[in-house]
Amino acid sequence: MQKWPSRTQQGMAPRDAVIVEGEVLKEVSGLQQQGMASIGELRATGCLAVHASTLVKRKEHEVIYLYLAVGGVLGVWARYGLTRAVQGVTSSDFPFGTLVVNVAGSFILAFLFVLTLERLTLSPPVRTGILTGGLGAFTTFSTFIMETMVLFERGETLKAASYLVASVVLGLLAAFAGLYLSRKL
Repeated sequence: MQKWPSRTQQGMAPRDAVIVEGEVLKEVSGLQQQGMASIGELRATGCLAVHASTLVKRKEHEVIYLYLAVGGVLGVWARYGLTRAVQGVTSSDFPFGTLVVNVAGSFILAFLFVLTLERLTLSPPVRTGILTGGLGAFTTFSTFIMETMVLFERGETLKAASYLVASVVLGLLAAFAGLYLSRKL
């Protein structure tokens, strides 16, 4: 909480209210009941004023975590479903499912990153939930690294190198395609 000059120091009569950009936002007792601040905490600072961004940031962080959680769950489900579907079709010991998820995730992340930055207006919590939560859970770079290491450890150097190069090159191409298409819409 920022220290603000007390109302007395500002030459105004003290009152039990929180002042936000010149307006009474809530009574201090109301904030205390909501767990936002105690009267003692506000009085200990020598004032009864709280900057609006303090309350907004606190609420926004709570909302961001909610969007991250929802996006994460949806991203994990999408990754699992797509990986199973691709591996079921290919029935190969080559990790095609992870490759498809990484390439698709690279494309979608680049596409939505530019789209939500340059063309669509989304609130920061929603954008964070989609890009960090949803696509962070959907893309599988850590799985990609582990699968590459396993291929190397099994002595399948050509397969490991092919997987590594294909993931990086196709992921970059997909990301450039996503950037290009999002700007052409």
